Amino acid sequence: MLKIVLKSFLILLLISAGFFCVLIKFSNAANFGEVVINEIAWMGTTASVNDEWLELKNTTSRDINLNGWNLVAQDGTLLINLSGTISSAGYFLLERTDDTSAPDINADIIYVGALSNNGEFLGLRDQEQTLIDSVDANNGWQGGDNTTKKTMERKDNGAWQTSQNVGGTPRTVNSIAFASSSQELTPTDTRETTPTSTVIIQTTYTFGDVLINEFVSDPADNEVEWVELYNKTDMKIDLTGWWIEEGSKSKTKLEGIIGVNGPDRYKVIEKPAGNLNNDGDIIILYDLGGKIIDQAAYGDWDDGDKSNNAPVARDPFSVARKFDGYNTYNNLNDFSVTIKPTKNASNIIQAEDEVRMEAKAKFDFSNDVFISEILPNPVGDDTKLEFIEIYNAGSRDVNLTGWSLSNKDNKKINFEKIATSAMIKAGEYLSFFRPLTKIVLHNDQGQIKLFQPLADKPIQTVKYKNVKEGWSYNLNKNPSTPLYQGGEKEWGWSETPTQGAMNVFKIINHAPEVDFNMPKEVLIKTPVIFDSSDTDDQDGDSLKFNWDFGDGFKNNLVNTEHTYLKIGIYKVKLEVSDGKDKAEKIKSVKVVGSVDELSMNEQTPLPPLSGGGNSNHCQRR
Repeated sequence: MLKIVLKSFLILLLISAGFFCVLIKFSNAANFGEVVINEIAWMGTTASVNDEWLELKNTTSRDINLNGWNLVAQDGTLLINLSGTISSAGYFLLERTDDTSAPDINADIIYVGALSNNGEFLGLRDQEQTLIDSVDANNGWQGGDNTTKKTMERKDNGAWQTSQNVGGTPRTVNSIAFASSSQELTPTDTRETTPTSTVIIQTTYTFGDVLINEFVSDPADNEVEWVELYNKTDMKIDLTGWWIEEGSKSKTKLEGIIGVNGPDRYKVIEKPAGNLNNDGDIIILYDLGGKIIDQAAYGDWDDGDKSNNAPVARDPFSVARKFDGYNTYNNLNDFSVTIKPTKNASNIIQAEDEVRMEAKAKFDFSNDVFISEILPNPVGDDTKLEFIEIYNAGSRDVNLTGWSLSNKDNKKINFEKIATSAMIKAGEYLSFFRPLTKIVLHNDQGQIKLFQPLADKPIQTVKYKNVKEGWSYNLNKNPSTPLYQGGEKEWGWSETPTQGAMNVFKIINHAPEVDFNMPKEVLIKTPVIFDSSDTDDQDGDSLKFNWDFGDGFKNNLVNTEHTYLKIGIYKVKLEVSDGKDKAEKIKSVKVVGSVDELSMNEQTPLPPLSGGGNSNHCQRR
């Protein structure tokens, strides 16, 4: 009996160990928003401006392994490699240079580098380089005070504010706390269970995870108003307890699951409470905890800035995102009126009204953003060092969501999949290396194309050839409009690649390629045509020609005639100069004394030279 009890105990112990291992395995995984950048002392402290620190927060109820994670500033001024574990609902403190930046608080990581007081774009990525959280402060920090040294802290809705405390709240709750809505539910069923019986429900979401994708505010007769939601994540979401709210504060409670595939990815709410005004309104989506997940203002609704509202759709049309999930956080740019509503299906934009045309003009950046430099054959490993650079020559920041690159095979790579930030600031250069783009730049010749969102045709095609190792192909000035077909005269090779910076030029001069035509045999005292029209200069330079006919006579015409006065074999040399380099070609001509001596293929005389000079231009030297 004792043996049976011990055996049963060991079996239960092994099952428990397996169960525990499963939990540990899954505790290392993280989704977007499960670890957030929670507080930033970009201004330093009252002790020193160099005492910068950052705080991460675990918004879940489980420990998360940070080994292999990193926190990176887009401008390259900061790269922090993380390690260790951030405990459930806990904090992780990063201090600059030493462990005194946050007084009397032990650092989890000491880093080097500095934050700009003018703002940064920070990205937090896991060991697979998946973006877990980001801070877009490219246009300036959204909180914090450089005078009082109050930090920038996150509010419970994900927005930023200035801390109420001088020096902030390192490793403790913010002055207005960040709320976590993650729950771990363990079944209370007392029946025998397996290690898979523990269910983890993820209910922490960030702004934009679920989008207001399409809506009808002015339905056709016998139809109803409706709002369509779209799940932009890769996991099912329980909408129970969520609600949508329109401008009059009327709420419509939601329930059920919104999935990740096909029609399940959409959720349609018919006859929302309060009615949607035909001329303008706002639709706001809240999660279970009351956090705003998305909102869409349209028409004349005044949310503080009516200029970026979505357009109004009249009976029986709908307002829809330009494609499912398209989101630049600007309703005017994101939405369009369509004559083909697509409830519970992919959006189809089939018409543009005047408002949409105005929006298109306002958000058409085809004259601002273009390819400015490529490096097809770097010194070193091509697979790692090849890059493509784009430049924003305009006065407005541009959201690159939906923009893409491709090479000759037209396989598009979207910028939002390879860029640290979806924004390119006015006057900014961004370089994208081959490991990210997967675009191969061939070492002999090739082409790169740039596409705007939803465009089938590229707005710019850059063609290159005559590649030299270590030299980059550069746009040598910033034109008022991009040269869409390559603009070869506006491009040149530089020995100084400048990824992410203004181009530095040293133009490669190509020597002329010399060729000319003449008979191989000619009759004495008979004018002969010498034609150099096959001579070419790749750079389009102005050329100078010098002929040497081998009998003491020379000429500087492009095409000319010459008469030989003695029988013999002569070397004819044509030298061509582009002002920087010279090139030449030499051919032989045989002068005979009678027609009978001419070969059969030389019997037909060449036509007289038109406008190209004659032997009177030849000079005896």
